[in-house]
Amino acid sequence: MIPTPTTHTCPFCELVFVYHEEVKDHVVHDHPEHAAEIATVEMRELPHR
Repeated sequence: MIPTPTTHTCPFCELVFVYHEEVKDHVVHDHPEHAAEIATVEMRELPHR
């Protein structure tokens, strides 16, 4: 999937998601070293590529 204005790229890799919550879930499961960083972050505050 190519990033568009309506999709969201993981800030730690190149995966692209449709929903912010998918990004958060992905980070918790696939980037556990960064899980604490996003635990209290509102998804709209995550940087997007």
